[in-house]
Amino acid sequence: MKLAIKFIYPEVPIVNGENSLTKLAQKVSGKYFDKILPVESSSGANDGSEFVQAKKDFPIILVGPGNGSSHGYDEYVDISQYLTNIAYLKDVASQFVGVLASV
Repeated sequence: MKLAIKFIYPEVPIVNGENSLTKLAQKVSGKYFDKILPVESSSGANDGSEFVQAKKDFPIILVGPGNGSSHGYDEYVDISQYLTNIAYLKDVASQFVGVLASV
């Protein structure tokens, strides 16, 4: 058996991309949040950077609830933010694949 572990740091960046998924996510965000969510690049460690590293050609968005407490000993997210984000992501996903959400 041959085993290889490949660790890449820093993570592969997710480049600011304009595609059908990011445009839809922005459009739908106005329904759930106080502002239209921006499209930005990311260079941190996240699941999206792993997909980019795999060099597959599909759109990726990273979005989630949060505040200024991330990566701290007292990191938290409000339950209302969490639930709103779930509804938002379900809406985006169902529209992206052309299915009506059953919520």
